[in-house]
Amino acid sequence: MRLAAAAGAFAFAVAGPPAAGGAAAPAASARAPVDVIFDTDMAHDVDDVGALALLHALADRGECQILAVGISETARADEGRWGAPMADVVNTYYGRGGIPVGVYRGPHQERPEKGRYAEKTAKAFPHRLQSGAAAPAAFKLYRRVLAGRPDQSVVMISVGFLTNLAALLESGPDDLSPLDGVELVRRKVKQWSCMGGRYPSSGEGSEFNLATYPEATAYVLGHWPTPVTFSGGELGETVMTGARLIRKYGPTRNPIARAYREYTGGKDRMSWDQTAALHAVRGLARDGRTYFTAVTEGHNRFELIVGPPKPGPQASHNAWVGEPDSEQSYLVPAMPPADLARVIEDLMMQPPAARKRRSGGR
Repeated sequence: MRLAAAAGAFAFAVAGPPAAGGAAAPAASARAPVDVIFDTDMAHDVDDVGALALLHALADRGECQILAVGISETARADEGRWGAPMADVVNTYYGRGGIPVGVYRGPHQERPEKGRYAEKTAKAFPHRLQSGAAAPAAFKLYRRVLAGRPDQSVVMISVGFLTNLAALLESGPDDLSPLDGVELVRRKVKQWSCMGGRYPSSGEGSEFNLATYPEATAYVLGHWPTPVTFSGGELGETVMTGARLIRKYGPTRNPIARAYREYTGGKDRMSWDQTAALHAVRGLARDGRTYFTAVTEGHNRFELIVGPPKPGPQASHNAWVGEPDSEQSYLVPAMPPADLARVIEDLMMQPPAARKRRSGGR
């Protein structure tokens, strides 16, 4: 992270890429399942639920393995308390209730809006984890998971705040690994797929994920040591999903449909988080279909305008800067939004393989 003064009464915290740590890791075989960690601010918006459902559908197809889920809102907040049980509900529904779920343990950034679906949905479906307060610290969970994986094998997916990733990078050697957080990530993480920011620029506005805990954002963008691809708000906001899912499944049969109904009242919702999850597993294209292209030259510059604190996202903006080059890129859609929405929602609607086995394939 670099600090620079600005004219007037404001100062800017500026985050750019760290110094390059060598060439990017070679791409894994298209046939090999992708090991993923899913970091989410679940309980705020419902697209987080859609993204986790998409990952489970891809896991059922043998395309990925979900190693852990982390909630990037603190367990001190209502969303943090219920986000973890909500994730456990989705994991349990897909027959993977053993996936560990962690939470952020740091301070809470107050927000005027409250979650609308997680508590109601979690209370309506089976799961074991009853509160985020009972979950481990996410960064410690990530250290344990990463320490046990082969080098350059894990894809990190973040679709919320960067609190857990900041805590991971700041962590020191422990009984789980002799490596500090930056070196552990450098060794074990192949790439990071991040839903955050707007591209090529957020203009004078702030993007929710990067702006709500901006100090964490600045730290992570300034210290992350492996390739990262950003999926911006401008991409997912035109990709509408959820209504078909709700029409197919009643609110008592499917927790993803229940969460969407509670949040949208039966309408479609933007698919910000699903785009990052889809890219993390399938990349830019799969089976002859190109979902995205990528701008690969330059880096993401994040600036926090330091002023009087307020509830919710803080004044900040991000912009893509051509120099210096880095191991960063951002996604650009390569198919019409309606076509990308169908790809995503078809996966969200895919019946869990575990349930099909129990019902004899029906």
